Amino acid sequence: DYTVMFKIFLDMSSKPVVSQMNAYLSEAFIDFTFGILLNSDKTRDFVCSVMKGPCEQPADNCEERLASQAVTDGELVYIDGNTQGCRALHAVFAEQNPNHCAHISFDPTPDPNGKIKCQESARINPASLFEDIDFENFKKFQISNGIDPTLGYDESCEEGNFCDELPDIIKNQTFLSPTVSPTDGIEPQGCVDRLIGILQQNVRTTSPDHVEVVLQNVGLGDKFMVRDALKELLTQPQPLNGMYNESSTCLGSNTAVAELACIMEESGQWDSQTQKDLHVMEYLVNQAVVFESLTLAALDNIALLYTIVEVMTNNQRIVREDTVNGESGSLDLSEDTRENFVVTYRSAVGALVALAKSISENSNTAMMAALQLSILSGTKVDIENDFESNARVGLSLAAGVQFNPFVKDNIMKWKLSSNWEETYLAWSMANVWGSLPGDYLGPLMMPSISCSAGRIGDGDFVARRLVSQSLAIMHQFQGPRSEKAANLDKEVYEDIGDYSKNQAEDDLERTRYKEASALGTSNMKKVKVDSPSEDSVEKMLYALCGERCHDGYWKVTDTAPQSNMDHEQFLVYTGFISFMTMLIAGLGSELLMFVFYLQKYGWSTENQKQWKLAQFVFSLLLTTALGLASSRSFLALPFLVFGLWKFGFPETILFQYMALFDDDHSWIQRISDFLNGTGTVAHHGAAAMTIAMMVSGVITADRYALSPCLILVVQHWLVLVRYVNENLYIGIVLFVEFWFEWVIINVLEHNASNHWTAALTSIVMLVAHWQYLLAAGIAMIGQCLGRTEK
Repeated sequence: DYTVMFKIFLDMSSKPVVSQMNAYLSEAFIDFTFGILLNSDKTRDFVCSVMKGPCEQPADNCEERLASQAVTDGELVYIDGNTQGCRALHAVFAEQNPNHCAHISFDPTPDPNGKIKCQESARINPASLFEDIDFENFKKFQISNGIDPTLGYDESCEEGNFCDELPDIIKNQTFLSPTVSPTDGIEPQGCVDRLIGILQQNVRTTSPDHVEVVLQNVGLGDKFMVRDALKELLTQPQPLNGMYNESSTCLGSNTAVAELACIMEESGQWDSQTQKDLHVMEYLVNQAVVFESLTLAALDNIALLYTIVEVMTNNQRIVREDTVNGESGSLDLSEDTRENFVVTYRSAVGALVALAKSISENSNTAMMAALQLSILSGTKVDIENDFESNARVGLSLAAGVQFNPFVKDNIMKWKLSSNWEETYLAWSMANVWGSLPGDYLGPLMMPSISCSAGRIGDGDFVARRLVSQSLAIMHQFQGPRSEKAANLDKEVYEDIGDYSKNQAEDDLERTRYKEASALGTSNMKKVKVDSPSEDSVEKMLYALCGERCHDGYWKVTDTAPQSNMDHEQFLVYTGFISFMTMLIAGLGSELLMFVFYLQKYGWSTENQKQWKLAQFVFSLLLTTALGLASSRSFLALPFLVFGLWKFGFPETILFQYMALFDDDHSWIQRISDFLNGTGTVAHHGAAAMTIAMMVSGVITADRYALSPCLILVVQHWLVLVRYVNENLYIGIVLFVEFWFEWVIINVLEHNASNHWTAALTSIVMLVAHWQYLLAAGIAMIGQCLGRTEK
């Protein structure tokens, strides 16, 4: 039995005519029909016989070419693209109507109506054909008729029904996955199906009680956003058939992964199904479902992603490291196991932090290094455990990451090749099986990971994997610590606890050595990424960590102080060098002008005109410098130097000279000059540091960083008014000064969150302006006392 939803449109303009009809069949039903019932040699023989017979088309190697195609296309299992499913459907029509022959051709061929089919899917989303209320009503209809909405069909059979014969039909078919070639007489897709079948038989739905315990054990049980994201899982059981079918299809389509399933099956890992095994199995399935749901939710909600980062970085890190170091709990671990765990955990933390920062800041700066280090930490464990073949695959994967992801509007897309992603999935499974607890394997089998690996144009695989990997590493099983997590039977808790303890304490490298070695060897044979040269691996390791993780040929490599800087610190270092360069150039130009020109020739009327011009163009030069700095162009530096230091006119030097050496000035005036001089140094220095840090990428040139600078531009628009009407100029300056200080105090908190250098320059700039005001007040007092400057 199956269900189908129709939406019929009637044209009532003249007489009732059906103008359009939309139909919807569940993805699971289409996948079952085309992926299982029709995915057979007999179906392919039929399609090819129609090609060769009624359609009279060239059909060389027809069966092999069909078998190499996907059965359906994409997560929504489209069958209108270049797939086996599309050709199987149109072959039925073409047998009776030659107009459909063009549709089953391997080459794009227009039919008599000029249409080309079975080449590229229109990828029409069912949500564009039906409204939410339609799907809700359809779901209610399915439930009322005993149909699982996640499937869309019912496998139960009545006597005499066609499906009585279904087991025999399936048994007598030879199913071939499009990308799987059986090895050593074993059919890899069948191994995957049997693994999923064991889970499907024993764990049919999720369990809210198990979900609660999983959340407790990853340290997220008390986080509101986490509970809100999982509210359906926490309130009622959810059917799992749809997830099982999707995972089976995706895992089976990956040659290497499918053969890994066969290797593990041969080892007898799935044979035992005691009550204890069933308790553990149910917990692990619910754990994987929780990680699946949280992974997808976190990548759609930055706040939720940062909640996971915060718990992983702080609370859960302490719990996990205390446990493996014997400071809490009762785990008896070897020194190597402890070290490997700490390395793995901290590597995952670094990768997750880099991911969250990249997505939230729309930046991709550190992601390539973070992914490479994450892979290399697993490769290091493979090497230490003598899993050489898998370690070589890991090195190839790390060296194959040669560009950063694309991040825009807080969405990351990292379009590594489909071969790279499929190889990563197989490598990661072998790596986990060889040295990590079995519960790390579940997240790799979930649809968000297994079905995004190798999906052309998707680009979501890496981000999903980093989040799910972090959740798996955060997991630490403990007894019930809350009322909500205490609903499971004591026996269930004990069975799960014993499993977790045994997985942590067992010498997995020894007990699984045979299977893990076979997995690595299989990966080497099936690897779909290029083997890197020794030189490229050397360069990658030096770029990541130099001598700290790799012995160099040159023993002085990475011994300088800058080698210990992280990325942000090096940017600050670059900005500081740029700042000092501008400060030296500006003050140096003033000193040169003062010593070699003014002291020799004195101040003339022509110099006065040039000084006025230098003040007038200040606004233009500063605006240009701000624009260039916003785009991180180092051309901003000379524009700022010429603008701030007025082409070398010794404004700062003269104030300091008069304050220190001009005996003709009163002591009050000399104090005012000193304040003006030091204020100008602080003012120009703060402006120079702001521009330098923007250019180096430390300060983000947002509205809060730019707002105070723009008011300084306005302040210098009317600088020449002082030579026409000094009182008017003072009034304008005081008004703009009030505006400037109001704005800079208003944005100070924003600038502090931008970067500490942005807050520092804001404070220094504010203090400099207070010095100017104080200097002006002292000068006025001096004038009132009759001590005027000469």
